[in-house]
Amino acid sequence: MREVTVPKKKRTPTPLTTADCISCGSACCRYIIVDLPNEPRGEESFEELLWYLFNPHTKLLKEGRLWSLMVSGRCRMLADDGHCRIYEDRPFICGDYPQVTKDECHGPDLRDFSGRIFHSAEELLTYLADERGKEWAKRRLKKMATLC
Repeated sequence: MREVTVPKKKRTPTPLTTADCISCGSACCRYIIVDLPNEPRGEESFEELLWYLFNPHTKLLKEGRLWSLMVSGRCRMLADDGHCRIYEDRPFICGDYPQVTKDECHGPDLRDFSGRIFHSAEELLTYLADERGKEWAKRRLKKMATLC
């Protein structure tokens, strides 16, 4: 007699609801993330990234070869209770973002993000100097240390 195996049921992710979003503080309405079109390589391409990081409302995310700019700031259409004031007429990107389930929601602290987060120009320069051996980054770090 032949043994029949029954395929395991795939776990169906739990979709997000408005209540879920409000319970996390409507995190995705408190910042935007823009993927950078090219992976930075040389000193010149990192110039712009350093400039971004001098602003206290920005962070850089690096996941593999993908770099993204994260800008913190509360959406003007987010009501105090966490609901969107223009929900029915919101921009299409709001309806598509985040395209995640409750299990995948990043929450307000980007939990489960598998890459690196750079909070300051010093952090980025340290990474470039120590892990990528960039001499120009070492020189800049020394110069910045004398200014602070």
